[in-house]
Amino acid sequence: MSAFSGLRRRLGALLNPGRAERELDAEIALHIEFETAKHVAEGVPADEARRRALVAFGGVALTRERHHDGRRVRWVVDLWSDLRFAVRGLRREPAFTLFVVAVFALGIGANATMFGVVDRLLLRGPEHVYAPDRLVEMYSLRQNARGEERASNYFGYASLEGVRREAKSFDGLAAFADVSVVIGTGTEVQPAIASYATANYFPLLGVQPLRGRFFTSAEDATEGAEHVVVVGDTYWQSELGGTTDVLNRSIIINDESYRVVGVAPHGFTGVTLGHADLWLPMSLLGARTTKGWTTTWTAQWLQIVGRLAPGVTREQASEDATRAHRLAYTGPGKAIANGRIAMVPLGADAHGEAPSEVAVARWLAAVALVVLLIACSNVINLLLARIVRRRPEVAIRTALGAGRSRLVRLFLVEGSLLAVLGGIAALGVASLSAQLVRQTLLPEISWPASPLNGRVLLFDALLSLGLGVLVSLLPAVRASRADLASAMKGKGRAGGEGGTRVRALLTVAQTALSVLLLIGAGLFLRSLARIRAIDLGIQPERVVVMPLNWGGLGKYPIGPARDAEVARRLSASEALASQVRQIPGVQMASVAVGLPFGADFKVFLRIPGRDTLTIEQLPSLSAVSPGYFETVGTPMLRGRPFGPGDRAGSERVAIVSALMAKMLWRGADPIGECIVIGADSIPCARVVGIAADTHRDALIESPSMHYYIPLGQESGFGGAALLARASGDPAGLVPPVRNAVLTAAPDLRFAKASTLQQIIDPQSRSWRLGATVFGMLGGLALLVASIGLYSLVAYFVSDRKHEIGIRLALGAPRERIVGLVVGSSIRLVVLGVVVGCAVAVVAGKFIEPLLYGVRALDPVTFGAVALVMLGVAGCAALLPASRAARIDPLAALREE
Repeated sequence: MSAFSGLRRRLGALLNPGRAERELDAEIALHIEFETAKHVAEGVPADEARRRALVAFGGVALTRERHHDGRRVRWVVDLWSDLRFAVRGLRREPAFTLFVVAVFALGIGANATMFGVVDRLLLRGPEHVYAPDRLVEMYSLRQNARGEERASNYFGYASLEGVRREAKSFDGLAAFADVSVVIGTGTEVQPAIASYATANYFPLLGVQPLRGRFFTSAEDATEGAEHVVVVGDTYWQSELGGTTDVLNRSIIINDESYRVVGVAPHGFTGVTLGHADLWLPMSLLGARTTKGWTTTWTAQWLQIVGRLAPGVTREQASEDATRAHRLAYTGPGKAIANGRIAMVPLGADAHGEAPSEVAVARWLAAVALVVLLIACSNVINLLLARIVRRRPEVAIRTALGAGRSRLVRLFLVEGSLLAVLGGIAALGVASLSAQLVRQTLLPEISWPASPLNGRVLLFDALLSLGLGVLVSLLPAVRASRADLASAMKGKGRAGGEGGTRVRALLTVAQTALSVLLLIGAGLFLRSLARIRAIDLGIQPERVVVMPLNWGGLGKYPIGPARDAEVARRLSASEALASQVRQIPGVQMASVAVGLPFGADFKVFLRIPGRDTLTIEQLPSLSAVSPGYFETVGTPMLRGRPFGPGDRAGSERVAIVSALMAKMLWRGADPIGECIVIGADSIPCARVVGIAADTHRDALIESPSMHYYIPLGQESGFGGAALLARASGDPAGLVPPVRNAVLTAAPDLRFAKASTLQQIIDPQSRSWRLGATVFGMLGGLALLVASIGLYSLVAYFVSDRKHEIGIRLALGAPRERIVGLVVGSSIRLVVLGVVVGCAVAVVAGKFIEPLLYGVRALDPVTFGAVALVMLGVAGCAALLPASRAARIDPLAALREE
């Protein structure tokens, strides 16, 4: 009970110090009064009695101090006193305070931003997914006709069913496909992302709906199933008002009505980090895109995810899936005769490695940490210089009895206060920079509404407090070891040799780290330049792409009515291309099904008299209207392009790529040859031309075999797009093209245009991410390091003012003084450049896999960075050097 009472008194003294003081004063006064009354009763005069009472009491001030220590938590009181003193001191030096807070804000803000990115990409994983470490994604690794291994995570539904049936290594397999759709009717349609999934997708992931339910196997039937939809939580809140009566509401999606049966939990995006507004049964997509979609092996458009059975490794599952896939395949040739199936962790590439964006994000997190180290070394330098100016104050405190621990605590409090203020300012930096990273570099990721979530705030707070102690420790220890006699007499050099060496080493470290960052930025910039210099076989910069979203074909049954609607849409598409060609600023326009870096199609292909092609050898196919090759900028090497006469009902013709001509005809001339596209019952197509090779899937892969047929001679592929080549800026062409299309074809559901370059750009995202963030943080590091170098040189001039005065008095030319000061700066920077280049050489072997077309030890980059750093060193030292040259020798000698 006494312990509890003591704790209560301590807490009361802390929470209400005024009341505690009053109680203590009253207690002391009462004790003295009783002692005085005792002496008065013995016959002692009143004044003498009070004097004796005070003597016996032992001193009021000392008693108060003892009671403070006993009734309060003394260190809290002292801490509060130090904090108030630190606030007053920092207010007296606003320039110093603002600069240090700004440096902390930039360093901590950069790290908080990258923590948010890494947390989303690496640490958190898919939301609401049970045991994601047991989930795997399916990839096929196949060799093409040239023996090159190509990886793909797109499969046909037949592959899903075959592996489900034959493989025993999985607790389940499911499939999904993300597709752009339009919601609404009339002029109020809006684009959305729909994820079509098999009915077992949600149970496989272990996710539970927020409201209602997910769709069932019956609703995922291939024919006659009711149209149902599960809406995402964000879409429910933003577009449906978040009302509780959302279930059983009707939504018009691609001209068809769907009934809402459930709401997905907040933040759920499936097994990817992309955005999804809706989830729909897989069968509703398959039946509307490909005839016989459940059995064909060439229509590859869905992704497969599985959950490993207990005790099964990914390697075992890959072998089992490879065997099962081969057994299940029933078409001509072998499904993966010279390839295999790989089961990899979620978010990994075909070889189980992190994607390039994730690998770059890891490096950028390390880069942000390097920037923070540079900021910390700069702050330490500034605090050391400030300690020098405060040596008389420290000496007085020491003379008055302040111990070393008391001084250390005072400076730790000041440093921590600066770091906390910097951490608060860093929240603004993190918020702005995170939005920039999200919108420009990683727009396809589904991000939380606010970049400052609880995890980021906790990271910011812990980092700020830790840095406060870290940067204050060395200055605090050096201040506590000051020589009292020298400080009181004002003798000796201000900083001492030890302090100068420490600050010089910190400057060398800043320079080395800056060099490291700038080399990384240079390597990524050169990689990005090499990427953009790749000959893709197309000229995408001025090509506008507008998907022709006519809505679903579900209301047209398979048969003459559907075929007639497909023909009508093809005819309308070609008419649209003719009208768009008349728009000022349009050089050429055409319509295509199957774009580079977009959807490609494969059908069985046979060349009479030659070997049957296996599925992995099949070239991809596009159906294009006249003017396509001029529109996308693909040169015709031989033969002719398609003309107005190449249409439905005319002679079937084809144009093959140069690689296809080389690989399949083995040096013979393919022009005039016949190829059978699809079933043998279909008349063969005559090759009329050879086009240049194009990249179809990836920037850094070699071109693949491809061929083209006239639009209208294909068998009803979906996904047509209007293409228009601009004579100038393609952005200015988007509004008139969109207006012309909507005016000429009002039944188009939604017309959203982009450039072909924008479609390709995500492939170069990792290099752009590296170049942009490395460059930004490298520039920031260079700025901070140059300021640190300037402060060091300025301190050098101030510290050696007397020495410089003597040199000038003895006749040293002022140019030599300038050379002395600038030379000291250059020497430090040269040492920092050497150290930074050495570290870059060691780190190069780790970063080289992320580069393209440039070695990690690129001499051009290393040389350019060295020159930049030397130039910055000269500029940073120029102003202090000019001040040194203007020192008055007599004034400098009198100051000593």
